[in-house]
Amino acid sequence: MGKQNHLTTYASFEMLPIRIAAAQYSCDKGNLVDDQDKTIHITDDAMHFSDLVLLPESSFVENWAAEYVRERSTTLYGPVTAILAQCAVVRNSYVCFNIAEREGEHFYNTTILLRPDGKIAGSHRKFRLSETDAQAGFTPGEKPTVIETSIGRIGILTGLEVLDKQCIHALVAQGAQLIISPSIVTADSREEIHNEVVNWSKRLSKLATIARSHVLWANKCGLAAGKVAIGSSMIVDPHGKILARGKIDQDEIVRSTVTLTASPLYANIVDRT
Repeated sequence: MGKQNHLTTYASFEMLPIRIAAAQYSCDKGNLVDDQDKTIHITDDAMHFSDLVLLPESSFVENWAAEYVRERSTTLYGPVTAILAQCAVVRNSYVCFNIAEREGEHFYNTTILLRPDGKIAGSHRKFRLSETDAQAGFTPGEKPTVIETSIGRIGILTGLEVLDKQCIHALVAQGAQLIISPSIVTADSREEIHNEVVNWSKRLSKLATIARSHVLWANKCGLAAGKVAIGSSMIVDPHGKILARGKIDQDEIVRSTVTLTASPLYANIVDRT
């Protein structure tokens, strides 16, 4: 199937299949330049065969640390955004990634969605911060909102926000057809890794069925702040069925072709207004 013209407005009753992908990889090269280069390379590879690519949380660095956030945070339109914008244009694809954003004296755990023309379609500052986020110096953002795109209505939940009822209900009320979630889930032991994979499979399936939405979840693999990221990036359909799942311990691109549908929950809300 050839790529769609992504700059036309979508019609909810005439959705076409889209190719979505989660880029799963480690950022353990030992220096920021090599980690950034690796991230850009695997992202470009993923975009070559996809209409939308999602990167994990802390997309360009092993994990969030206070020193990194203070010294390396950037604006929405910083250098990595410019580089990925070029990739988006060349590949005619959406791409979503996570950065440490700086605005004035505040720092945010921010996820950015770029359009195929390289412009920002929307962004989300993480609302429910983890302990790691707080220690890194992040400020809480806002509840998530749905981003209107040419391929459907997309909502972003970062990390543990997929477990937060307020965040989920906010996206359901706005008719999200696809929920994308950058994450970095880690474990201390092999047994704990297995348990986390089982738990997150159940959580994401539950999210998909509650929201009546497809879910695209990208997670890191390899080392992250002295622990092991569990990989296992997933794509889930609105019935909770896992369409694709990555391995635990290797870099890979997890792909599926899906057809987004309008949420009946959102339709009911619209009908009552």
